[in-house]
Amino acid sequence: MNNSPNNLLKKSLFILFTLCSITLTAQTKKTPVPKIKLGADISFDTKKHNYGELDESMKFASYRFSFTNTGDAPLFINKVESSCGCTSPSWTLDSIPPGGKGYIETRYETSNHLGQFHKTVTVYTNVPKTPFVYLDIEGNVIRPKSTFIGAATPQTIGSLVFEKGAVIFEPLYDNGLDSQYIKLTNTTLYTTNFTPINPDDLPPYCKVLDFPTSLEPNEFAKIKVVIDGKKAPGYGFGAFQVPIFSDNVALPAMGLSITYKRSQYFPKYSAKELAKQPKIEIVKPMHDFGPQTSGGFLFCNFDIKNNGKKDLVIKQIMPDCPCLRFKDHKKTIAPGETLTLEAIFDTVTKNGSKTIGCEIVTNDPINPSKYIYVKAKFQEKFSLKCPTCD
Repeated sequence: MNNSPNNLLKKSLFILFTLCSITLTAQTKKTPVPKIKLGADISFDTKKHNYGELDESMKFASYRFSFTNTGDAPLFINKVESSCGCTSPSWTLDSIPPGGKGYIETRYETSNHLGQFHKTVTVYTNVPKTPFVYLDIEGNVIRPKSTFIGAATPQTIGSLVFEKGAVIFEPLYDNGLDSQYIKLTNTTLYTTNFTPINPDDLPPYCKVLDFPTSLEPNEFAKIKVVIDGKKAPGYGFGAFQVPIFSDNVALPAMGLSITYKRSQYFPKYSAKELAKQPKIEIVKPMHDFGPQTSGGFLFCNFDIKNNGKKDLVIKQIMPDCPCLRFKDHKKTIAPGETLTLEAIFDTVTKNGSKTIGCEIVTNDPINPSKYIYVKAKFQEKFSLKCPTCD
C-alpha cells in the first residue's frame, strides 16, 4: 500500500469533498410547510353600479352584485343593511363553499325619488379580515315624459288619495335628516282647499313641507316629509299621524301615516379601525326561573362585558313587556369591565310558559342590538291576562 504524503493528501481531499456534497444535498431538501387555513374570503365582480337615468314610472330598479368565495372555508352572509329605506337588499341565504358563488341584490324604489341618488349597502360576513363590505349604487330618477302637473292618478273615485298607505323611513339613522315624498291627488270634481298644518300637531323632530293650499280636480301635489334622526326619540320602530283638514265634502278630515325604524349610524370602518371599537358580550343571555307561582316578583342578574378597546355605551334597554324592568345602572362600560344588570320580573297574571325578551342597544358597530330573555313556567291560572305578552 502506497502511503506516501501525496496519496494521503489526495485521500483526505476526496473524503472532505464527499462529506461536503452530502451536507449540501441534505440542505437542499425542502421541509414540507403545513398549509395554514385562512378562513372564508369574499371577492365581488364589482362593488359599484350606476343605473344611469331611471324613469320614475318604473317603480323599482334592481341590480345583482355577484361574488365568489375565494377563501378556504364556507362563507356566510350574516345580514345586509341599506343606507336608506328606498333600497331593499336580498342575498344568498345558504353557505357558500370555497370557490362557490353568491349574490347581493339591490332593489331601488324610483317612485317619489326624483333626482340623483347615491346609496350604500353594507354586507356583513364571517370573513375574519374584512367583516364589512360596502356596495354602492347611484343614478338619476327622471319624471316620465307623459307626466305633467295636473295629471290624474285616480285610485279612488271622488276622494283625496295618497299614493301609498304610509311614508316609511326604514332605517332612520340617528346622525342627521332624512326625507321622503308622497303624492296626494284630488280625484273629485271640485276644488279642495286645505287648512294649513298646525306645527303643534307634529312631533318636534318632523316637518311637512310643500303642503298645498288647494288642489284642483285631478291635480296632485308632492308633499315632502322630513325627520331629524338626531332628535327622534329612542331606537327601533316609531309611528305617528299628521292630521289633515280640508273643505272636501267626501273627506274633510284624514291622516297621513308616518312610520320609522331608528337605527345607529356607523361610519365605514377599516378592519384595523374596527378592532379598536367596543365589543359587547352577554355572558348568559337567557335566565330560566323554572316552575314558579304567579303573583310575585322574580329577580335575576345579567352580566354584560366589554371585550373591545373603547368604552361600551348602553344607549337603550327596551323590554318587550312592561312586566320586565331593570334597576338603575351605569351607562358606560370600560374596556375589560363587566356590568351586572339587575332584572325584576313582575309575574302578576302570568299563566303557563312565558319567555320575555329585552333588546339592549349599544355602540358596538358589529352587534349594536342584542337580546336577553327571562323564562318561567307558571302553574296557577288567572282569568286576567297581561295585555302585552298574552
